[in-house]
Amino acid sequence: MLIIGGGVEPDSRVANKEFAAKHRVRRVNDGALTEPFDTYARREFEPLIREVTSKG
Repeated sequence: MLIIGGGVEPDSRVANKEFAAKHRVRRVNDGALTEPFDTYARREFEPLIREVTSKG
C-alpha cells in the first residue's frame, strides 16, 4: 500500500504511482492529510491497511 500525502509535489506523485504500478502495489491512496494526523490516519488508513494485509 502506498499513501501519498498532500505535501507531495505533482511530479513526485506521478513517479510514485508509476513505481507502485511496476511493483504491484495493491492500493494507492492519494490525498491531503488533515490534522490531527494520528486521528486522520487511524480513521482513514488503518481500515485500508488491514484490508490489504488480510489478503496475504
